[in-house]
This record gives sequence, structure tokens and C-alpha cells, in this order.
Amino acid sequence: MNREDLYEKLRKKGLPLNTSKIIVDTFISEIVSNLIEGKKVLIKNFASFSTRKKEGITITSNTLQKKIYVPEHKVIKTSFSRNLKKSLLNLKVKN
Repeated sequence: MNREDLYEKLRKKGLPLNTSKIIVDTFISEIVSNLIEGKKVLIKNFASFSTRKKEGITITSNTLQKKIYVPEHKVIKTSFSRNLKKSLLNLKVKN
């Protein structure tokens, strides 16, 4: 599913396409801006998103045959809710 699919789902629920785009784009941009600011985003019964610092490390590249330093950087951490995990685990796989 992508943004266009979300726009279409909201449009089918009766919202005008322009309103659907505003809702979806605002929702996503608010999540992104909060993560950039270092805030945690919690969507109850779905997931939580946060950032954390990953320390810099030196790795050895097998293809380049040399050591490469990867500097400290932020990574996104995602944790899904128990309810969502249970729902997904109880799904039957279709062949």
C-alpha cells in the first residue's frame, strides 16, 4: 500500500480527493517531523516510532579489502503493538 492507495481509500469513504491528500500527507509529515526532533511517536494499538543514536564503528569491507569507518548516526526504531502482533500471527496463510 502506498500514499495513492490511502488517498483512494479515504475518497471511497466519502472524502474529497484533495481532503484525502491533505489528511494523509499531514499525518506522514507530522510523524517525520516529530522523529527529526527526537520525539517518540505512539499510535495506540498500532506501533511506536522513535530514533536512537548508533555509535560509530569500523567495519572491514570484503569487496574493497579495507577498513571503513561508519560514523555515529541516528536510526529509526519501530515497535508494533501486542494487539497488531497477535492479529498478524493468527492470520491463516493463503496458498
